[in-house]
Amino acid sequence: MSDAGAVAATTGVPEELIMRAAKARAAASGTSVDAVLGAWTGGGTIATAAPAPDRAPEPAAPARVETTTPDSGSAATSETPAPVAPEAPPVAARVTVAARVDRDAAPLLVGRVDRPMMVSAALVALFVMSAFFAVAVPALDARNVAADQVPGTTPILSAEGLAGRDVYLEQGCMYCHTQQVRTVVTDIGLGPVTEPGTSPAVGPPTLGFVRIGPDLTHIGSRYEDLDILRTVLIDPKSLNPDSLMPSYTYLSDADLAALVQFLEESK
Repeated sequence: MSDAGAVAATTGVPEELIMRAAKARAAASGTSVDAVLGAWTGGGTIATAAPAPDRAPEPAAPARVETTTPDSGSAATSETPAPVAPEAPPVAARVTVAARVDRDAAPLLVGRVDRPMMVSAALVALFVMSAFFAVAVPALDARNVAADQVPGTTPILSAEGLAGRDVYLEQGCMYCHTQQVRTVVTDIGLGPVTEPGTSPAVGPPTLGFVRIGPDLTHIGSRYEDLDILRTVLIDPKSLNPDSLMPSYTYLSDADLAALVQFLEESK
């Protein structure tokens, strides 16, 4: 039977726990596992290793050397000084030297020079260019592209056309339609530019300012067929499913015919 088995049989502790305890005791005392088990089997004690000192040992006292002189026969004692270790330089001195070396080796950083006048000049130039392309270019394009849009003359409205003009104003058509062609790019293709005295069909009451629907200055030139104009007034969605214009079926036949005649004479 092994030593661990003998200890287990004697104490009633499992052999596995005996081995763990023996290993731990051997590690703590600096001896072997067999020595620990042998001591437990024989009932002896285990000598433990001396603990490590918490601080460095103090320097030994100077050695005393006894010398005997042949004349007197008495012993004379002399002291020999112990060697002294060289002292290390202070920590502050080492840090100061290292910091001086790092500071001398560091590169010199130079910041970027700001130029506010150059930035202001660039902003002014950008504003001038934006204004030029927003105002001057469209005006030049309108004059060049719409060279054929010169003011023309329109025959005087007939009696039925004048009656239709009154119906036009009564129904408030000028709130959604304009009767003025401007010298801008968006009005190219609507006909001659509107000027005072150009058309008797156009006057201050019918000029309008909000173009929700199409401009009606020269509507007669675009729809010469009176049936198409009548169809648009009766059923606006027949030509444009997205039209917002109401139906004018509630007008009398005479008022509806006069309104169609006014639109036809607006050329």
